[in-house]
Amino acid sequence: MKTALLVIDAQNYFLNKKNLPIFKKIVNHIELNKNKYDFILFTRHINNKNSPLYKIIKWKDMNKGYETEIWGKLKPFAKKVFIKDVYSIFNSKNFLRFLKKNKISKIYICGFNLSACINASIIDGLDNGYETFLLKKLTGDEYNSVSVFESIKINIGKEHII
Repeated sequence: MKTALLVIDAQNYFLNKKNLPIFKKIVNHIELNKNKYDFILFTRHINNKNSPLYKIIKWKDMNKGYETEIWGKLKPFAKKVFIKDVYSIFNSKNFLRFLKKNKISKIYICGFNLSACINASIIDGLDNGYETFLLKKLTGDEYNSVSVFESIKINIGKEHII
């Protein structure tokens, strides 16, 4: 079976002083390890008015333009990109079809945001029968690795915690 590096949402939206070193580490990791993976895959989160994030928790960011683009220094590596509008890439039929068609069984995950999209994708990957690995040093989080409770509150909206 084959392996893939999955870079989740390494987009300009997350580019800031705190996350810039992580973006650079992802570039370096790919440059040094690209031959260790059969595939290098990227996701782009593009929010829209039909997504549950927009409709239910009223999150309206990452919907167009510069903030949705993959960071410039990663673009040369982003030859296979999957678009999503929910937390987990494993909700994408195109993504699942690609994994199955290419006999990928191990997925190494990095990128942004640990408490949301990465967390959801790692768990969904396992639930779908894939061996998933978190590349901790190549992973960023807007909320500084909050508790599980806080992560759930962020992901579904505080009004949904009763």
